[in-house]
Order: sequence, then C-alpha cells, then structure tokens
Amino acid sequence: MLKAVDEQKSTYVGSIEEYLRSVWSSILTHRNETPTYSLLGEILQEAFHAQPAPFKNEWMNYKAPPQELHSLMVSKKPIEREADFACLKSEILFLIAELHRMQAREQNKMKYLGIVSPTEHSWYNWDPFAFLECATAGLISHSKAGLLNHAGESRCNWSLFAFILELGRIYE
Repeated sequence: MLKAVDEQKSTYVGSIEEYLRSVWSSILTHRNETPTYSLLGEILQEAFHAQPAPFKNEWMNYKAPPQELHSLMVSKKPIEREADFACLKSEILFLIAELHRMQAREQNKMKYLGIVSPTEHSWYNWDPFAFLECATAGLISHSKAGLLNHAGESRCNWSLFAFILELGRIYE
C-alpha cells in the first residue's frame, strides 16, 4: 500500500475529504465482493483516480465512529455480512462528515499536531498520504501488540477496513 501512496504523491491534488468520498465510491462498486487484503488495497488505490461521491447532507448525522467497531475487531465469531458492511459505512460517512464540518480548519498550519472536531473527536492526518501512512503504521503496531485478536490477523472483513480508516484519523 505504501508503494501506491508514494506513486500518487506527485500527482494527486484532492483533499482528504475528496479522497475519502472517492474511497466511498469505490467501496460501493465492490460492496458485493468478499473483502480481502488485496481488495482493500485496490479500493484505496482506485480512490486516487475515482470520481468522489457527491456529499450528501444526511451524512452530517454521523457524529461518532461506530460503537460496534471495537467489538467487531476482537470478536472470535464470524461477523454477519450486513453488520460488517454497516460498520464500514458508518465509519467512512462519519469521517467524511467530520471533515466537512471542519473545512475552515483545514487551513490551520498546526493541524498536524492534532485538532479536536466540533463533535469532540481528535484528528491528526489531513492529507490522503499521511492518513494512509498512519493507518498502515497503526495496523502494523496493533497487530504486533496482539490487539487485533482474530479479526485482523487471519481474516479480512469490512470491519477491519473500518478500523484501518479509523487509524488513519487518530494514529500519529
């Protein structure tokens, strides 16, 4: 994944919100496929070239990461497909809504030190490259520490993708 990030750094000019709206477009294209690590990488790479989904005001109703995100990540039981995808949908629409709420703060030069959103959530990564690099580093760190339990080490699912996106927001 990091190779794909490096390849796009010199050409991609969109904002982090536009990138995540493109990720959402790509997710919808692949929604009925079985999640694999390869598919997650493909979605993240496609987003650099995909048309961003148009912003919908109803997304502003997403004001927190999905509550079930942590429980799905440590679950030893198979996750029901609809609940799994609903977790991803809630996470990405929350991220997009948060960025939309904070558009004026994107000009703050100190933002990479962390900004608290109007919904009281911290943000550290303000471009697609820092976001993906920190998401990757966070995933590796959590995996090495044994914090992913069974969800992220042996199987791939939409909830794991939601967790990776959450790490992109919060991991420094």
